[in-house]
Amino acid sequence: MIILFLFISMVSGTLFLGWPAIPTLGFLYGLTTRQTRPCTFSALVAVSSWLLLLVWRSLNGDVHVLLETLENSTNIPGWLLMCITLTSSGILGATSTNLGIGTRLALQKLSTRVSD
Repeated sequence: MIILFLFISMVSGTLFLGWPAIPTLGFLYGLTTRQTRPCTFSALVAVSSWLLLLVWRSLNGDVHVLLETLENSTNIPGWLLMCITLTSSGILGATSTNLGIGTRLALQKLSTRVSD
């Protein structure tokens, strides 16, 4: 259930706030979750949410025009640019979740020192 909530949050966050929504939500997910393999889940959710947005935008015709322009200016094929885009979203999701986990563990360690 939390994965579905994270997916909806990443899609809507990217629509309204742009790409910074992915690392922000990934960090909050890492800070609050106790699941196993949270970085993998966060990366897969980030990639799937951006894939959904790219498919939706391509149905409107926006992505084709952008890829054509980028292909002409960078000499990199459009499919490779799409792969780079999706990979970067996965990296953003996984690393920010890892940072959230590390922050949570550091705060837990600090709170046990203070209470002793």
